[in-house]
Amino acid sequence: MHRKSSFLVAAVLVTSTAFVPAAARADATDIKLTATLDRLAPDRVVVLTLTAKSASGVTDVTASLHYPTTAGAAYDTVRFTRVAGTDHDGTWQAEYHTDIVRHPRANYVNAQVKTADGATASTWVNFNDCYETSITDLVTEPSVIDADHSDVTVHGRLMVQKSREATPEPVPDAHINGDGGAFTTQAGPDGSFTFTSQGRFPVTASYVADGQNCATGQVTGVTVAKQATELSARLTTPQPVATGTDVTVQGTLLRHGAAGLVPAPGVQLTAVVGSGTTVENVPLGPTAADGTFTSHFAADRTGPLTVVASGDPFLEDARTAAGTLDVRRASVINDLKLTPNPGRYGQALSISGRLGSLPGALAIEGAPLVAEFSPNGKTGWAAAGSGKTTSNGLFRLTTGAAKQDGYWRVRYPGSSAYMALTSNPVYVDVRYGTSIAGFNASPEPVAKGKTITVKGQLFRYLDKKLPGPGASVYLYFQSKGSGTWTQVAVVKTASSGWFSKTFKASKDGTWMAAYKGSSVYLASNKPTDYVDVR
Repeated sequence: MHRKSSFLVAAVLVTSTAFVPAAARADATDIKLTATLDRLAPDRVVVLTLTAKSASGVTDVTASLHYPTTAGAAYDTVRFTRVAGTDHDGTWQAEYHTDIVRHPRANYVNAQVKTADGATASTWVNFNDCYETSITDLVTEPSVIDADHSDVTVHGRLMVQKSREATPEPVPDAHINGDGGAFTTQAGPDGSFTFTSQGRFPVTASYVADGQNCATGQVTGVTVAKQATELSARLTTPQPVATGTDVTVQGTLLRHGAAGLVPAPGVQLTAVVGSGTTVENVPLGPTAADGTFTSHFAADRTGPLTVVASGDPFLEDARTAAGTLDVRRASVINDLKLTPNPGRYGQALSISGRLGSLPGALAIEGAPLVAEFSPNGKTGWAAAGSGKTTSNGLFRLTTGAAKQDGYWRVRYPGSSAYMALTSNPVYVDVRYGTSIAGFNASPEPVAKGKTITVKGQLFRYLDKKLPGPGASVYLYFQSKGSGTWTQVAVVKTASSGWFSKTFKASKDGTWMAAYKGSSVYLASNKPTDYVDVR
């Protein structure tokens, strides 16, 4: 994998600025401090310049010098003199002769600004006191490289110049960094060095500040003959997808090398989604050793997908269409209910709920929905009702006649904005209906102590109305003025569905009959009849 490198190049003229807000009580504002040092000047004087504004007026500006950090003890102090403006808006300056032997490289200046209101504000800056270094006699072999021939031998010499009038001198035994610190070599007594760069561009040589010497660095004159590439890519995740879905892009990057088409490993890829001014760049990572890639990212916008291979210094950039993303908001069905459950044979079911979109389950208005039925909940789904959502996403679908146990679900086909959705299936147990007809307690009125006959007929509803034989019917009595039903008998129906039971009349009250149902039949109605006992 080829990588770029960077390094620090020192300048002859150093100018630094810093600004720290004034203390809470001080009225000094817009404080700025700079340090300017001509490192090739023989006198090595740093010029400190401070500008500030103050409503009450600046009364004094001083600075302490610290080494080797801002926390170090002050080794000297200087006083500033106003050279322009007024005490309310002016410029103050001080000069200081540096000591590169005792305090080489970074020195810190902490300035104190006093104002007429009795407060003090502070700010700081640093200057770099060092001798200028340079890399000379830089030669590279070869001068042109490519992906197949990327090794470069670099020769050079590290020199130092202490003043503008002085002749540059070699820096003996210095540590030279190749390619931004990728590796280090040591210079000889005359400052000369040699190293070999492998598979990198740009090819650089640099020196880190050391002792009294400044840092320096240089980009060599090596150039690259870039090789053409061939990029293929395709979106493998079926579309459409919900927002945030992890989608996969696969492909291969090849380069036209000396031996023909060969893999291009370690090249960074980017997915560009959209077109025009509304695009999104998504990092995909590098190609593998064989030039292939399988990359994943979360989809959040619709549009054409383009894969770009770029940034490799040895290869030409490449781009190719990989498909089109169709990203829609996820949909959700909440509060799904099927009634009645158990259902009654031959009668419709009611399916209700609410359709919304994620996040937040915002209502989807006017959406078409289909109710579907399957005996086993896995296969054979068939439409059995339809409808649309209201403005608040609510829906109520009425199915066709339910004639067998099975599973029901609601399907939303989706739209250009929302993902299709099928609800979880709900099992409905369908049973045959029953009813009691001809219920009567007689005679009425009846004399106390006489016999009362309670009777009726149980029917069951399959595809037609039939008697209900051999079923248990429960008889209840509630005396006048009472709120409690008391079970008084259980009788079996005859083959005709009729049932009958006699009781001794004792008090006024109401008689009731009920069939409680089974795994095949629903419970019946509960007819009543009042009898006056005299």
